[in-house]
Amino acid sequence: MIEALPVLTFFGFIIIIGFLAVYLFKKTKIPDVLLLLLLGLLINYLGLINVEMFIATSSLLSALALIIILFEAGLNMNIYAVIKDSPRSFLLTTINLIFSMLIVSALSVFLLNMDFLLGLLLGAIIGGISSPIVISMLQGVRVSEDVKTILDLESVWSDVLCIVVAITLMQMIALEKTTTFSEISNILLGTLSIGIVIGLVSGVAWLSVSKRIRGNPFEYILTLGVLFLLYVFVENTQGSGAIAVLMFGLVLGNAKFFWKTLMLKEDVSTNRKIRTLHKEISFFIKTFFFVYLGLVFSLENPIYVVFSLAVTVALLITRIISVKISFFRMRISEFDKRMTQVMMPRGLAAAVLAQLPVILYGIEEASVFSDIVFVVIIFSIIFSSLGVFFVSRRQNTKSNTGYQGSGSNEDGNRKNNQDRKKSESGTLPAVVYQSYH
Repeated sequence: MIEALPVLTFFGFIIIIGFLAVYLFKKTKIPDVLLLLLLGLLINYLGLINVEMFIATSSLLSALALIIILFEAGLNMNIYAVIKDSPRSFLLTTINLIFSMLIVSALSVFLLNMDFLLGLLLGAIIGGISSPIVISMLQGVRVSEDVKTILDLESVWSDVLCIVVAITLMQMIALEKTTTFSEISNILLGTLSIGIVIGLVSGVAWLSVSKRIRGNPFEYILTLGVLFLLYVFVENTQGSGAIAVLMFGLVLGNAKFFWKTLMLKEDVSTNRKIRTLHKEISFFIKTFFFVYLGLVFSLENPIYVVFSLAVTVALLITRIISVKISFFRMRISEFDKRMTQVMMPRGLAAAVLAQLPVILYGIEEASVFSDIVFVVIIFSIIFSSLGVFFVSRRQNTKSNTGYQGSGSNEDGNRKNNQDRKKSESGTLPAVVYQSYH
């Protein structure tokens, strides 16, 4: 039986710590994720709370976190920017994910004697960057607006692609023992199609309903209730509830676009309160889940630390190669390119996905993923923080000695100011993606 007072004390405590960690992040650039992970470790080490009661509800917590992540990803995705400005960011995301999956799978087979397909799943889980950490790290760093836009869009794509690819691989691994590859492919295509269609139709229908209840103080809670029911309904119809939630959020976040596309005359838009309240919910989910990850961490084998370090180094190498390929023939300063290469922190999406193979699909061989991802998140954040520090320091040294190379920051800043004026005047689409993932 779960005791109420210790749980309430725990929730209140981590909310306050989470708020202080975010504040400290803004002031010192020490990522709040590190503090939350270490807090979970400390609570577990001191035995301040019964970890088993959280493990017992892990399937509910993971599904809830997945819904919140994907709904926010869709809600904050600017579809005009996705259509017009995303080719290079999508290319970067795709190349980086493919390389990450291949090299992580190779290391898994070589060092842990893991199945190749299972290694691909691990690579997909840790294949994307964390948006809030990247955005916070870039504050105060003089990178061009073009690079910021690419990184913003990449963070959108990486969460979506990693979740979709990872869940697809989980389903393949779970079905592999009883069906052929052809049957698996048909099932997966059907699953994705059902999720996309029902998600889009539900989103458009809810736009019409939300217009009539606009101003109601419980509009967000009602939307959240519909979102939960949508996820359950699609899952029960053998579709992808995760994809349906993403499509639902995409429609709500781009109401005017979809309404105009359907040639309907009603003027609709998403209530700002929904975005604000969902950001509050996302903060709680993010804070709790990172502390939870620290709580359930158990270092059963020291080789996992060595393996995680090797994986993180490999991810950094793949990041450097991916940026070079994606930025080929793009006019960009060396400083901007190096800063993009060191932006490789992993975050909430990886933490949540690491729980799903065992909890939702019964893949017992993936029980070590949680511990591995925990260490990779820590190492990747440390690597990124050090990378930003050294790249910035090197740039400051060049500036002090009067060095200017091709594509100097002075030229870049002049171009950025012009682009900013165009964006403000409406010539360029704005990209708004400020959420906890």
